[in-house]
Amino acid sequence: MHRHTARFLASALIFATLAAAPARAETSAPRPNIVLIYADDMAYGDMSANEAGAWVETPNLDALAASGVRFTNGYSAAPVCGPSRVALLTGAFPARYGAQWNPDTGKVRIPDERLLPAVLGAAGYVTAVVGKWNLPNNPAKSTGHVADKMIWGGRYWPEADGRYIGVGSGSGAEGGDSGKWDASKPGNLYLTDKLTDEAVAFLDRRDGSKPFFLYLAYNAPHSPLEAADRFRDRVAHLDSEPKRLYAAMLLALDEGVGRVRKELAARGLDKNTIVIFASDNGPAKSDFKGYKPEWPAEILGARGQLSGMKGTFREGGVREPFVISWPGTIAPGQVRDEPVVTVDLYRTLISLAGGRAPASAVPVDGADLSPLLKGAGTLGERDLFWAGRACKPGKGCIDSGAVRRGPWKLLIENGGTPRLFDLVRDPGESRDLAAANPDIYSAMRERYAAWRKSLPPNAAGDTGKPEEKAAPRKPRKTPPAEGA
Repeated sequence: MHRHTARFLASALIFATLAAAPARAETSAPRPNIVLIYADDMAYGDMSANEAGAWVETPNLDALAASGVRFTNGYSAAPVCGPSRVALLTGAFPARYGAQWNPDTGKVRIPDERLLPAVLGAAGYVTAVVGKWNLPNNPAKSTGHVADKMIWGGRYWPEADGRYIGVGSGSGAEGGDSGKWDASKPGNLYLTDKLTDEAVAFLDRRDGSKPFFLYLAYNAPHSPLEAADRFRDRVAHLDSEPKRLYAAMLLALDEGVGRVRKELAARGLDKNTIVIFASDNGPAKSDFKGYKPEWPAEILGARGQLSGMKGTFREGGVREPFVISWPGTIAPGQVRDEPVVTVDLYRTLISLAGGRAPASAVPVDGADLSPLLKGAGTLGERDLFWAGRACKPGKGCIDSGAVRRGPWKLLIENGGTPRLFDLVRDPGESRDLAAANPDIYSAMRERYAAWRKSLPPNAAGDTGKPEEKAAPRKPRKTPPAEGA
């Protein structure tokens, strides 16, 4: 049987099983419940439904996609963790808050009432945040329930005293025990499983008379590379140990998504619950802390035809898995190619919840996708903007960024001359078409320059640097070529 045929049948079987799950008697609110699941450092092709060279099959994510709409041009609003979450939770391009790079995120000033959980809470929703938060705001001020808060990330296996480094307190877990496959002692709970447990516990504890919003922010497959041994056999075909660890981390995340959907079905909530899945940015290159010197230099994540990675504004850095499911409202099995971005989710979910974003000097940038999701509208052409100003003490800042409109993308890398790409014909961004399309090139440069002039300074000032750069190591053979 062909691999993709087998995948489709597996997805259909999982979806049918979930739909047929026995329901407990429970009255759902007329407004939709919302489950927003956000991954960390996950490549576009890591969801095997995207057919972009997936390393492993992700049957539960594929089943989610089969139950709703999968966007092939779905984007994060930044190529790094912190600004991406500023965008997701405010509905604004993150540079509007001065968040152009990770060091900026800790310095941004966002009113608590602007954050998505607070807006939905004001609209009458029971709200919960589980997992990676990444904003300087205390989530308890905007959210009814908070569990396993992480700033940058957490180690996946607990310490001897049961603590997970980086979870609940502390700023992160860079390095960690990359290369670790299983618990140090029987009974230890893998962090991805723990986050899923917390999400399910919220479904049990919530006030059933009100609609709910659950933001489940996994830190997988972000480093450190720590995996559960139960997935070893399913990743044995991969040709390096870091790839096997990374793919096993994806499988735990995929399993968690399937479990959340199964629990929704068991409570009779699946028909009135929107489930969204996306990721914050593309996959990381193998120069993060904790990556073992003897491991090969490579980019961790299946990018397919896309070039770039985390920290770049190429498609591999910002194009992500992007799925929205709402059984009974969104027709299943849709695959759409309109460019959409995570800032759209803010306006869309507030609209569906009957809420209202508070007045703010910072505009809401996203589009309301709800007419599109219900089959009653289309998206016109619009500009999607990205900005990244990387600064070093005493050395000034270098600007990078991009703007997309229709099939066209203007890309600026490391302060260089902008280049123009047709993403429909050239998703790998290999052929600069600026000279052949001078009018399009000039117009996009002008719009992008005007947008950048409207932005505030970096929140962190002239002090930033990209996150998670490891100490220099011995050079390896054949480092990964960009665009490969």
